[in-house]
Amino acid sequence: MYQKYFSKFMQAHADEQHFCAHSHHYWPDISREAGLEAWDDSCRLLDHKWDRRYQVVYPELQRLVADTLKVSNSNRICFASNTHELVFRLMSCFHSSRVKVLTSDSEFYSFDRQADRMAEVNQIEIKKVNVFPNETFLQRFEQEIKSGEHNFIYLSHVFFNSGFRLDLKKLFSIVKNFSGTVVIDAYHSWCAIPFDWSLAPANCFLTAGGYKYAAAGEGCCFLVMPENFNLNPVQTGWYPKFFSDEGKDKKVSFPKDSFRFAGSTLDWTAFYRLRSVLNLFKEKKISIEDIHQHALIQQKYFLKQLKLTGELSKENLVVKNLDQMGHFFCFDLQSEAKRIEVEKRLLDKKMITDGRGSILRFGLGLYHNCDFSLENLYTDDFSVAI
Repeated sequence: MYQKYFSKFMQAHADEQHFCAHSHHYWPDISREAGLEAWDDSCRLLDHKWDRRYQVVYPELQRLVADTLKVSNSNRICFASNTHELVFRLMSCFHSSRVKVLTSDSEFYSFDRQADRMAEVNQIEIKKVNVFPNETFLQRFEQEIKSGEHNFIYLSHVFFNSGFRLDLKKLFSIVKNFSGTVVIDAYHSWCAIPFDWSLAPANCFLTAGGYKYAAAGEGCCFLVMPENFNLNPVQTGWYPKFFSDEGKDKKVSFPKDSFRFAGSTLDWTAFYRLRSVLNLFKEKKISIEDIHQHALIQQKYFLKQLKLTGELSKENLVVKNLDQMGHFFCFDLQSEAKRIEVEKRLLDKKMITDGRGSILRFGLGLYHNCDFSLENLYTDDFSVAI
C-alpha cells in the first residue's frame, strides 16, 4: 500500500528483511529530491538562501509539524539538529534555582547520559523511577510528584528499551498540577502513535525528531513550547539575535516565541527532508492514525508467526499488549552477549534487527506490508527459540 513511496530503499535492500523502523526507518523517494532542493537553493541563492529558509522553509515546517500534533500556534515549535541541545538549553532557563529532576530509569542516552554527568558534578539532582513493573509505573511516578521534592520532569511517551507506551491522557492528569516544568520525549511515538498535544497541560514541553517514524532521517528535531512560557535560556545560540530587538540597555534579548531556543549554524538538508516527507503525508492524506493502523496490522501478523515459548517467542516479549506498545517488539534475551549473538545470526540470514543491552528489537513501519516471514527464527540451524 505504502511501499511505492519507498521504492529506492526497497530496491537497495530487496534481499533483506529490515526490522529497524524504530531506529532507521526507510526514507521515501521524495526525500532525495528534497536533499537536491537544499543544494540547489544554496547554489542559486548564495547568501540570500537564509531569506528562503526563514521565510518559507522554516515556517512551512512549523505548520506541518503543528498539524501532526493538533497544535494551532505553530510558532510554539523550535527546530534544532538534535533533542539534546534543545532540552539542555531549556534546562538552562532555571539557572537561578537548583534543578531537581524526576525521570525514569529508561530514558534515551541523549538525556540520560548528560543528566547523569550533571548530577555527577552536583549541578542537578536526579530521581529515577523504575519503569517496571509497568502496571504500577504511573502510580509510583505520581507518588514521587506528590512528594514535592522535584521541579523538572523528563519522561518518554514510548520507552526505547522496552517499547512500553504510557497512556498520555493519564500522564496529563497526573502532571497538570505539578508546579514545575514537564518535558515529554515523543521521539519513539511521533508519526507513529496518534495523540493530541493540544490537550497537554500548560506546563508541558514536547520534544521529538525526524529520525524514526517520520521517515526523514537524522538532523532535524524540535521542541514544542507551552503557550505562555516566558523564561529565556542561559545557554543560547546566536540565531535568536536576528529575531529579537536588542534594547538600549545592551542586555541579551530573545524572541517572544519558541525561537528563543534556536541554536547556531547547522545543516539545513534535514529540514528540507522532513518538510518533504510531511508534505507527502499531507498530499497523500496519510494521517498518523493511518500509520498507526497500518503498523497494528503488521504487528498482529508478526505475532501470528511467533511461537509461544523460547528465546524469540511471545514468552520473552517485554511488553505483550499492543495497546501498551510502540511500533516495535522487544525480546529480553537475559544478557547483552546473548543478544549480540542472536542479532549477528539473524544478520547472516539477512534479517536486520538491533538491540540495547539484553533487549533485541524488531520494528515495523510503513514499508512493511505483511510480506515478511519469521520462519528463519525456527529453522534447525537457528535454535534460539527451541
